[in-house]
Amino acid sequence: QVERKNGSIILLDDTGQEKLRWNFFSAWPSKYDGPDFNAKGNDVAIDALTVTCERCERA
Repeated sequence: QVERKNGSIILLDDTGQEKLRWNFFSAWPSKYDGPDFNAKGNDVAIDALTVTCERCERA
């Protein structure tokens, strides 16, 4: 079983100052999509992580 954690997502402006914050509670990673690596390709590798939480609030 995955241990649930609390955390924050913080949006910063160009100067590094905090503009918005969302706090989430009792969260766990529920989905991960990784890139398909191709040694002959030159595509950018993109990862996607879905985090599911019990509660989220804008601080």
